[in-house]
Amino acid sequence: SGTADTPSGWSDRVRVVNTTTQQTLVDTLVTHAGALAAGGSADREHSFTLPHGDAGVGTLEIQVAADASATVSELNTAGTAETNNSATLVQASSLAPYADVIVTGLAVAQSVLHANGLLTVEWKTENTGTAPTSGAWYDGVRVVNLTTEQTLFQVLSPSTGVIQPGGSLDRSQSFNIPSGASGAGMLSITVTPNVTATFYEHNAAGTGTTNNVATIERESTLIPYPDLIVSGLAIAQATTASGGLVTVQWTDRNTGIAAAAGGWHDRVRVVNGRTGQTLVNERVFNPTTIAAGNSLAREYSFTLPDGMPGVGTLSIQVIADDGDPTSAVAEYNGSGTGETNNSATITRVSTLAPYPDLQVTDLRVAQETLLSGRLVTIRWNDANTGNAATPRGWLDHVRVVNTSTGEVLVDATAPNDTLVAAGGSLARDYSFTLPDGSRGIGILSIQVTATPTVRVTPPTRPRSRSSPPPHPIRIWRCET
Repeated sequence: SGTADTPSGWSDRVRVVNTTTQQTLVDTLVTHAGALAAGGSADREHSFTLPHGDAGVGTLEIQVAADASATVSELNTAGTAETNNSATLVQASSLAPYADVIVTGLAVAQSVLHANGLLTVEWKTENTGTAPTSGAWYDGVRVVNLTTEQTLFQVLSPSTGVIQPGGSLDRSQSFNIPSGASGAGMLSITVTPNVTATFYEHNAAGTGTTNNVATIERESTLIPYPDLIVSGLAIAQATTASGGLVTVQWTDRNTGIAAAAGGWHDRVRVVNGRTGQTLVNERVFNPTTIAAGNSLAREYSFTLPDGMPGVGTLSIQVIADDGDPTSAVAEYNGSGTGETNNSATITRVSTLAPYPDLQVTDLRVAQETLLSGRLVTIRWNDANTGNAATPRGWLDHVRVVNTSTGEVLVDATAPNDTLVAAGGSLARDYSFTLPDGSRGIGILSIQVTATPTVRVTPPTRPRSRSSPPPHPIRIWRCET
């Protein structure tokens, strides 16, 4: 309203006071960036949100002061240029509609609660307010064992719909009570609707945010439980040696006061202490129910590795009811060790079993002179220098190379079906015909290799020594 343009950049002050509560709701500066011509004007605005509930209800005194920081030098003939910059508006604010949710009908579905059983909490979330609920809100459910002072469950149960004023929503939440002592005692069950304060609540009494909690108490008892232990762990064989069969025997004994329902797994674990290698780690299924005080004989067989991997001190452990948690047996005893007393361990020394050891000795050619196109007979002995007899049936590999021409003249196997005792030997031979002409002339390299890892089924019809071995073949191991 002056006679000169303002410079650019000053701040107007907006202040809002609820005179009913004497609370200052807004006190902020709103910057004006441009200049304002003499006799001109500029529309301004500032938005804010009133507080929820009673704090936002009453007579609002809204005052705006232009150039609150006295950035602009002002002058008029009345001398009021620096003091006539404010205006005040009085506005009434009323209470908006609000939801107010409470819990009614809090109960437990089961007539009897017990450890390792189901607990289903049921309640109604009722809206006693004047507005519908809004947003994705949650009811909090907390279960505390007052006897052990342990919180068993604490969950957020998501809402499943909008509740209109005066309406309600049936809710429920289920839990599996822990087994054993932790699941027995006086349970305190608390439900708090809108526990995360997703929407604001209000009522005339001013308890909209504090009237949401409901609590009941129910007793959970300790039912009879089985208690599985492993007894009589032993090895059926009197001695244990590499490559041999080991039969682990044990008894699952139910020392509890309730039957152990079939359908669990016992774990068998065998570790070679000399090598640190785990030889067995198997779950053995049991489908049989064991009544309280009864027992069940069990066993598991496996074969030790051949040679040194099967030699050492074996640690043999059996754990009853060790496996898939969905098929596990809930166990308990008065000492609280029902779930931890399920294993037993023994040790057994495994020695090196006797093995054959084949060596080729006295390799020679029967003919004094070798001529192209003529027969050549190779002779040798298979000597068993080991401490066990060979099984019947192996192949000796015969390879003849003309080193003068580089041609392989023979690459064949000589089958044998004779047992060779420890310390014994077996005379062998193999015949072939040298090629005619220059291919049969030169220095011959003759190599024979005993190959006891291949077992040949004896032929069903005569065949020449140079013909290929019959099928099928079988594998056996030998320490060499």
